[in-house]
Amino acid sequence: MATTPRELRDLIGTTSSGTHRKHVPAEVKTETIRFAQRRLAAGATWAVVGRELALVPTRLRNWAQKQHKRRPSSVLRPVQVVPEARGRSELVVVTPGGLRIERVSVEDAAQLVRLLA
Repeated sequence: MATTPRELRDLIGTTSSGTHRKHVPAEVKTETIRFAQRRLAAGATWAVVGRELALVPTRLRNWAQKQHKRRPSSVLRPVQVVPEARGRSELVVVTPGGLRIERVSVEDAAQLVRLLA
């Protein structure tokens, strides 16, 4: 498929005056969006990409947004399951005398209660 702005302009049917045909095939829009995403990732703005393709930047953004909405939301993506970290909890022990001990585990709190009783 097209890889340069000129090739994409030809596929879109953009004229030198910036006007273009009303219907642009989905495959051409997809390739145009891929090109735009590569340029955006390289630091270009929608305005720059629009000038390169002789398209109004809002039209490019609209194509990209519509394509994004068409993607299935139920796509499976790999995840990494990580065991839960067993650190200190948010448990706080306050003795009748006002001593406050924060972030202790349940086991440590039970041992403290036994020792302080």
